[in-house]
Amino acid sequence: MSTAIVRTAAELADLPDDVLRARVGGKAAGLIRLLRHRCDVPPFFVIDANAFLSDGSLGVRGELEVARALEELGNGPWAVRSSAVAEDGERASFAGQLESVLGAEDLSAVLAAIRVCRMSGESERVRAYRALHGIDAGEVAVVVQRMVDATAAGVVFSATPEAPEHVLVSATWGLGEGVVQGS
Repeated sequence: MSTAIVRTAAELADLPDDVLRARVGGKAAGLIRLLRHRCDVPPFFVIDANAFLSDGSLGVRGELEVARALEELGNGPWAVRSSAVAEDGERASFAGQLESVLGAEDLSAVLAAIRVCRMSGESERVRAYRALHGIDAGEVAVVVQRMVDATAAGVVFSATPEAPEHVLVSATWGLGEGVVQGS
């Protein structure tokens, strides 16, 4: 694979699931799996978990790649979403733990949101969540995706850590931000 910082869905589609999750985290890997099954997924690109500088930024090269990728996605607004390598596993989901920024309207807002999402993996609440569930610290990739003006949104857990035989559906009118934040 090239040394690109920004990865398109097409570049990631053929990676084995374990390699995919290690590079771009659980949320991005889930989006790729949906695309493989021909589900309708809003266009997106991913910033590799290992592409970030120590301060959570992407440097000049990374910012240029993001600008080009945004042009390919088309006009905003965009959703910027964290995608942790340890996310959506068998023991824990990380639901509501990591940051998402919805409605970013321009390049500077997207770049700021990317940093917020990346650095959310270092927050006190995420460290506590990892400790509670015995999960090693992991890297956080970031997904940038076209926003959908949702009438309703939700989250479906095909199994929960507490009751693996149960399916849990949580939904709300409008954007699903309150669902994933647990409010």
